[in-house]
Amino acid sequence: MREKITGGRLRVEVLEPAAGTEKTFRRGSRVEVTSRSIVCTWEAWPELSAVEQETRDKEAAEQRERWAEFEQQKIADPTRPISDEYDTRYYSSLIDSVEDLRDWPIPKPRATWRPVRQQLEAAALRTLEGLPVDLARDLLAGATLVADDSSPSVVIPDGSAGAVLGPLAPTLTDAMDWANRGYLARRIPDDLLSAASGFVEACAAAITKEGGYLGLPEVPQLDPVHFPGPGWMRVSYGHSSGRRIHAPDCHVLQSQKTDPNRAPTWPAWRLNLPGSDPCGNCGGPWMAASPALLGFFAAIAIWRHRSDKPLERWQLRACLVMLADAARARAIEVEPDRDWVHRVVSALVVDRPGENGWDAYTALKPLGGDFRAWDSARQMSALRLAYDRLAILHNALPVSLHSADQPQLTENLSVEAERRRTGIQSWYHSLSQVCTDELPDLDLLLFGLPGATKW
Repeated sequence: MREKITGGRLRVEVLEPAAGTEKTFRRGSRVEVTSRSIVCTWEAWPELSAVEQETRDKEAAEQRERWAEFEQQKIADPTRPISDEYDTRYYSSLIDSVEDLRDWPIPKPRATWRPVRQQLEAAALRTLEGLPVDLARDLLAGATLVADDSSPSVVIPDGSAGAVLGPLAPTLTDAMDWANRGYLARRIPDDLLSAASGFVEACAAAITKEGGYLGLPEVPQLDPVHFPGPGWMRVSYGHSSGRRIHAPDCHVLQSQKTDPNRAPTWPAWRLNLPGSDPCGNCGGPWMAASPALLGFFAAIAIWRHRSDKPLERWQLRACLVMLADAARARAIEVEPDRDWVHRVVSALVVDRPGENGWDAYTALKPLGGDFRAWDSARQMSALRLAYDRLAILHNALPVSLHSADQPQLTENLSVEAERRRTGIQSWYHSLSQVCTDELPDLDLLLFGLPGATKW
C-alpha cells in the first residue's frame, strides 16, 4: 500500500522488514517515509519509480502554470477582463515606486515632446501613486488604445480594461502633466460624470453600513444644465469683469490667463445657476485634471461596470480623497462649507414662480405702463409675489447685508398700489446691488421667468 502525502513523503505498509537497517519495523505496520528510504525488490522498482516520476512531473507542471499565470498578471493588456477585486494584489498593496511600472506602456502627455522613458515613468508614478497596482496596469493598458492610427487595431471585448477604463485615457495623460500646467478635464465621458453623484451616495451608504458616517457637503438643488456631477466638486475659473464666465486659460482673458492648477476655484453648482453663460471660446470653468480626479473617476468606472457588487477600500479611498481635495480648495479660497451665496440660492430655488413670475418682474421695472393697465387684483397679486420673493432673499442674506429700504412686513398692499409699488421697487434695487457681483442674474432666481432670453 502506497499513499501520497506531501513534500515527497509516502505512507507505506511494511510487508517484510529489511535486514541490516538501523531501524526495525514490524511486519504489517504503516510508516511515513521519503521515497528514497523505500526498500523494495528490483522487480517492484520500475512501477514505484514511474509513480514517483509522474508525481514530480505533475508538480512541475502545476508550478509552471502558476508562474505563467503570475507573469500574465504583469502584462498591460487592454483585452484583459476587469478584475473582480483590486484590493488583492499580486505584488504590493499600492503603486509606490517606478519598479511597479515594470515595462508597461506609458502614454505621452500633450505638453511633452519626445520624452525619455525615465521622464514618462516619473510622470506616471506621480499620477498613479496610491492606486492599486492592478488598476494602474489596466489604466495604462487602456491608454494604449488612443495611440496613433498606425498601431494595429485590437478588438476590445465588453468588460475589458480597454472598454471600461480606456475612455479615461485623456484624463490620464492630462493628469500626468498636472504639476507643470494642469489641463482641464473636459474629455471625461458624460455618462461617468452623471454617475458620480450616485457613486458618492453609494460610498456614504457603504460607510454607514459599517457603522460609520460620511458627511457630504450640502449643495443647492439646481438643474444640472452645465454640470451633471456632484455640486461640491471644484471648477477652475478665470477672473473677468464681464458677465460671462471663463476658463482660467481662456485666450479672451489675455493678461488674466493662468494655469488651471494655479487658478481660483468655485463649487461646481455655480455652473448651474439660472442664467449662467459660459464663454463660447473656452467652454467656461471646469475641473482640473488632477491625480485625485483620475482616481475618482476610475473608481466610478469600475463601480458602474460591477453593478451591485460591494465597494472596495480603494474605491472608498478615492471618494474620500476627492472630498478632501475639494475641502482643501475651499480652505485656499477661505470659503466656508456654506457661504451666504449658498444660502440665498438654496432658499430661492425652492418653489420658484412659474408664469406669474413675469408679473412680479414687470411690477418692479421702472417703466410701469403694463402694470398700470392691469386691474387691481392683478396688480396686488404681482406686488404680493414680488414682496414674498424679496422677503425670502432678505432673510437668507447675512444681517450685515440687510437693506435699510425694506418696507414694513405688515403693510397692506391692497391700499395705494402705486405707492406700495414704489417702496418695493426701492427695496428690490437695494438687494440687487448687494448681490450683483455674486449673482448677476438674480432676477432668474427671484422670479423664474420661464422662456427668458439673454441678450
